[in-house]
Amino acid sequence: MVVKAISTYVIGDIHGCYDDFQRMLEKIAYFASDRLILVGDYIDRGTQSMEMLRWLEQCPENTTPLRGNHDEEFACYVDLMWHVNAECGLETEPDSHEDAGALYDTTKYIFRKRGLQASLFFDRYGTLGRLLSDPSVTFKTLSAWAEMILNMPYFIEFSAA
Repeated sequence: MVVKAISTYVIGDIHGCYDDFQRMLEKIAYFASDRLILVGDYIDRGTQSMEMLRWLEQCPENTTPLRGNHDEEFACYVDLMWHVNAECGLETEPDSHEDAGALYDTTKYIFRKRGLQASLFFDRYGTLGRLLSDPSVTFKTLSAWAEMILNMPYFIEFSAA
């Protein structure tokens, strides 16, 4: 038996404001029979990007997360860190929190060494740095979040019903 959604909600630009996002869901009385479409930009600017990424890991089935530009940038930053890791001659993924922090610092250093402002081209909003301030976050964690983001579609289409 297919249960038709009672309501469809579209929310975007959460930007690391997880508590506000949760209050919004409470305010609209969001139920499992409703449909929620998230139109990206889950991270940056606010201080709760990790909470938002953790929520997305456990995203309810009736929720469709789409990829936003801030999310895309995050995935690109993680990929860039991986390439820096390879350029440094390391062929394995950094596996400790300390390794991830060192790789982050090395990536920022390379930008500065090449005369580029790292804050304009790498971790523009400081989100990676804030995530890496938590000892539970490793490069594997960052990579899993990046992969989750890369698996999100850019758009969805609806048919007239």
